[in-house]
Amino acid sequence: MQVSVKECKPDSIKWIPNVYTEIKKYEKDKKVKIHYYEALSLKEKEEVIDKIVIYIQKKDLLKIDSETSRFIKEHHKEAWNKAVSSN
Repeated sequence: MQVSVKECKPDSIKWIPNVYTEIKKYEKDKKVKIHYYEALSLKEKEEVIDKIVIYIQKKDLLKIDSETSRFIKEHHKEAWNKAVSSN
């Protein structure tokens, strides 16, 4: 895998029907390391929540109804509620 911070045109494109399965294969082959939320310390979990709150605020998601705002509201309730209470 290659990563670029500049815009570039890909040499080829590969369709991956199930990205999760593919990522799990990379994890098994030790090509990627996944940090599971459940395994994080309380402090690390709070840092993740704070980053999501910052994202919610930066994108003004409390004021719009979008796919992203609905996803965060449903799947990251603690961060969503913290963003609401700090607004």
